[in-house]
Amino acid sequence: MQWIGVQALLKHIKTRYIDHDTGLPRPNSFANVADYLVKKSVIRALAHARLTGGASVSAEVFETIYWLLKHNDNSRNEFSDGEYIACLISSLATCTTDLPGEVRKASKQLERYMKRDWTMPSYGHAVTCASLEASRILMERGLVPVADQVGALHLPFLTSNHG
Repeated sequence: MQWIGVQALLKHIKTRYIDHDTGLPRPNSFANVADYLVKKSVIRALAHARLTGGASVSAEVFETIYWLLKHNDNSRNEFSDGEYIACLISSLATCTTDLPGEVRKASKQLERYMKRDWTMPSYGHAVTCASLEASRILMERGLVPVADQVGALHLPFLTSNHG
């Protein structure tokens, strides 16, 4: 079943935020606050789209959000992208399914951005908080093994003077 709304949201993302020539996300620009808020809302809406019974709508939703996160470019933006990355991480966890490769891809991005947030902290460590919450969601849904030592893994971060 094709969801017209989901297809419209995907088209919005691809026409507004993906470079047609390279296929990569355009560099971030948060100067227009309304556009920034719409972008985050569209991403969240895509992640929460479900079929009857709770199944994710399509692998294309996962791949789109994954692509935006993996190739995020904030190099020309005067504003921090921490909250935007946190939104992408949260959305990625929400739409990750047991389809081959999705869990591995999502987990790799969570680890990547937690390491980045350790060296270049986002405001309030929003990226690490979103990554830890995303890890919890994946564990709760049985997509990754439950880590009894999640807190211990991040103890150096929790006891640092970064915050």
